[in-house]
Amino acid sequence: CLSESRFSCRSATYDHLRKECHLSEEDRFSQPDSFVVRQGSDYLENQCESRQTRCDYTPQTRDQYLIYTDKSLEAFSDASCKQACTQERDFNCRSYSFLSETRPGTTQCLLSSDTQQSAGGNAFQLTTGALYAEKDCGRQGRPASQSSSRPSGQFGRPQIVDKLPQVLADPEDELPGYSPDANPANCRADGLVAAYEKVVDFTYNSGNREEIQTNIDIGIASECLSQCTGLAEGCLAVTLQNERGGRQRCFAIDTSAGVDQRDPDSATGVTYFEKICSSRTCGKAWSFTRV
Repeated sequence: CLSESRFSCRSATYDHLRKECHLSEEDRFSQPDSFVVRQGSDYLENQCESRQTRCDYTPQTRDQYLIYTDKSLEAFSDASCKQACTQERDFNCRSYSFLSETRPGTTQCLLSSDTQQSAGGNAFQLTTGALYAEKDCGRQGRPASQSSSRPSGQFGRPQIVDKLPQVLADPEDELPGYSPDANPANCRADGLVAAYEKVVDFTYNSGNREEIQTNIDIGIASECLSQCTGLAEGCLAVTLQNERGGRQRCFAIDTSAGVDQRDPDSATGVTYFEKICSSRTCGKAWSFTRV
């Protein structure tokens, strides 16, 4: 998916039983009705290829906000909050919540990489004066200057390949290559850089956990991952917990499911970030989302 040049590979699905990898130019946001959870398959979303130019926004929903928040900012109005979502670079902002009555004399802008459909109907907190809206980007492909000819009759459908390359062969390609055999405790030793994979509603119950102290208590994802990167081998994974009242806490773990060759543990309301090694980053706080 990372090295595909014939079309914009936004997502990939791996069928463990058939050992097939399906590449697609669409994802669960560009084609939400086509996304179906299937046992025995892993869905991977390429955050580096998710282009969001010329996006509109849905009509605002009042008196509720999404608790799955990735960043919290101060904003003077809902218009400036919407602009912050449009200009966000740390992650693909897909929705925003503007809270005008959080505390007397203060307003709050909450940015999220999720939407109501991806987070679920129970992911909302009722709050008087809150405004919530989602991006509507429609279908957008890679600019023509970055793509080569497309195979006729196959562009709109997933592609099946036997094996994906682990690292990009073209050093000029802007997208990162994932190296699963590298040691995430020391990516530099293999000439790689640390990146993250995000898994929603999962945690990891092994290893030593230590709470990461943050300056705020909501919208802390980017700050938590930045501190984890600074801890090097002392942090190989991060769990972010959404608590009652919309507050968040995050914890550094000194091992990971990948290192231990185990599966993460299911946990509603928790987001699991696992440190991986990549040939380069694309400037996002996390490079992949796994569902």
